[in-house]
Amino acid sequence: MLCELWIKGPLKLRNLAAFMMVSRPPIVGTVDTLEANALVSRARSSADRRLVMVALTDAGLSLIERADASWHECQAQVVSGLTSADKVRLAELSWMLTTATLALKELATIRL
Repeated sequence: MLCELWIKGPLKLRNLAAFMMVSRPPIVGTVDTLEANALVSRARSSADRRLVMVALTDAGLSLIERADASWHECQAQVVSGLTSADKVRLAELSWMLTTATLALKELATIRL
């Protein structure tokens, strides 16, 4: 969820629920926990007071940026022993998995 907010910016609570493929109650609990840890903030939309917007706080942004840097370091270590051909094949397989995952996510969203 933090990554989604990092990539897309502030989102409606219902959009986060759709992204996580859960109903409203679980997402509210998750946002409550993240808010209690000062990682996200919640505010009513100025355009429509019924809508709740969720955004990363500075602490949430800092956490995500540190996690992203660590992830990239880990990836570099994992592939450091691979040949160039192996790296190309790994990238191809990763793309195939990503495409399949996105298709499944889209299918699940349609069924909701």
